[in-house]
This record gives sequence, structure tokens and C-alpha cells, in this order.
Amino acid sequence: MSWYREALALLRRDAELRKLALRPMWASLLVFLVVFGLTIWLLAGLVTGLMTSLGVGALAGPLGVLAAIVAVVALSGMLFLTISSLVGSVFWDRLSRETEARVTGQFLPDPPLAAQVGDTFKRVLFSLGMALLSLCSGFLIPIAGPIAIAGFTATVDATGGSFFRRGIGLGGQLRRVLRLPGAIGFLIVAGVLSLVPFLNVAALPLTMTAGALMAARGLISQALDKPSGFVDTI
Repeated sequence: MSWYREALALLRRDAELRKLALRPMWASLLVFLVVFGLTIWLLAGLVTGLMTSLGVGALAGPLGVLAAIVAVVALSGMLFLTISSLVGSVFWDRLSRETEARVTGQFLPDPPLAAQVGDTFKRVLFSLGMALLSLCSGFLIPIAGPIAIAGFTATVDATGGSFFRRGIGLGGQLRRVLRLPGAIGFLIVAGVLSLVPFLNVAALPLTMTAGALMAARGLISQALDKPSGFVDTI
């Protein structure tokens, strides 16, 4: 929780950083609401058709809508994280860089464009894969499974910019991210927050700022405080 407390204090006293944190949240929220509505509509149609074929009768429609809403709400945290990763990646990276500059005095340059495109593509695949895994784990390991997966995804997203600016792509980040100081506690808090409807939206800027703080401080303590070429980018 210490990273979250420090991030909250930083956002409260820094208006410019607060704006950087809120802009991608609103963009992600808009896309999320559209996807949320379309998903409920499609699922409701599928479930209603299934119930009708089973002879449920007049209750098929209401039950189909209810089942679709419950399913989508249960997955809303992971769905929002995935959309945020896809929609707000450029904005989150800027927030990460500015946060790091304020607390460490370092302003590392962006990696080459070709490297950025390649890493972004890998992160899109990673987010989609984790969303699918979260869906499966919800049936196999209720509550704990989705919390762990959503928390790990949020941890990777929130620390990605700091790793990448130091020449460490997604593959290397996945092997190192849980070694950061306080990473396990961060993962648990981020996972719980991401699965609470509405709170997951409100807490996202705080999570991204806290992750940037954790990564910047942790990587500096590991002597990874400057660009070093691209390693572990698989």
C-alpha cells in the first residue's frame, strides 16, 4: 500500500501530473462503456436463444439479460484493464515518464520507434491472452484466480514504461517485475481494485502512478538506471 499512498500524495500536490493521469482514464472509460454495452447485448441474445431452445419460455429474455449482465460485471475489471492497455498506452507512458522525472530527477529518452511498435504489439497480445486466462480462471479458481491475473496484468502495465525506457522489453520485464520492492503487495491491491466495478475505473490513474514510482525506484536500486540497448525483448 505504501506505493499507493505515495502516488496519491504526489497526484494531490501536482496538478499537471493529475491531468496526465485522468485523460487516458476518461478515454478508456468511454471505449469501455461502448464495449460493455455491446457485449451485454450480444451475450443476452446468445443466452436468450439457448434458454428458448431449452423451453424456458417467457422468462428466457429477462434471464438472458440478467445472466449477461452478471457475466460482464464479473469480468469488468479485466475487460477495463485490457481496454485501457490498448487505448491509453501512449498516455500512460507519458504519465510514467513524468512521474519518474519528478521523483528521481531522471528523464530517459523514448526508445526507437521500431522497438516501440514491436513491444506494443507484444503487449496487446499479452493483454488479450491474460483476459482470456482470467475468464477461464473465474470458473476454475473463483475470486483468487481473477484477482491474481488482474493484479499481475495491472502490475505489468503500470511498470512497463520504466522497464522499456531502460531497454527491457516485455519478456525481460515479465522475469523481473515481481522482484521489484513491494511488487507482491502492489499486485494484490491492484487485483482487488480492478475487480470492483466502478472502483476499478476510479483507481486506475492511482495504480499507474504507483506502478511508475515502484518501477523507477526499484530499477535504480538494481543499477538499471539508464538506457542499455534492448535486451530480453521476446
